[in-house]
Amino acid sequence: MAINLLPQELKPKGYALKLSKTLKRVAILFTVVFLVFTIVVVGVYIVIGNRLSISTKKQQELKTQISALEETEKKLVLIQDRLDKIKMARGSDNIYEELIILEDVLATLQDGVTLRTVDIGLGGIGFELNFRSSLDISRFLANLLGGKEFTRVSLDTFEYGILGGYQIKLSISK
Repeated sequence: MAINLLPQELKPKGYALKLSKTLKRVAILFTVVFLVFTIVVVGVYIVIGNRLSISTKKQQELKTQISALEETEKKLVLIQDRLDKIKMARGSDNIYEELIILEDVLATLQDGVTLRTVDIGLGGIGFELNFRSSLDISRFLANLLGGKEFTRVSLDTFEYGILGGYQIKLSISK
């Protein structure tokens, strides 16, 4: 037993002791609840962070796979287009006629005329030509239409640019 040397008047009252014990228990309870809440929040933060990093890695992998598949798709489309053109060229019995048309048109080209593109198809042949002046166009068309027998000559486009001069696209079939 402990000896209390303090006078009895300084001794706390009964209700103050009860209040003190209750407040102590409430403080301990709040501390425990706060610690549990803090542990739960930190755990949730760690779990969400891990899921986010895993999701980001998966997203980067999928982006890489998509870009690889896009490149593959482009290559497949180009290969398919080339195969279709090869089939068309092999299946064409009239390719000789288109080459004759090409030879006839090349023979009518003069100075001031630049052949940009040639498109050989089953039904005819397409040309894209550049001219320095409108006089060159009229001479070319007069030579083309005057001396050869074509079933169809179609002027698809007619453009003028300050730097490039006149540009026309023709479709010709025999």
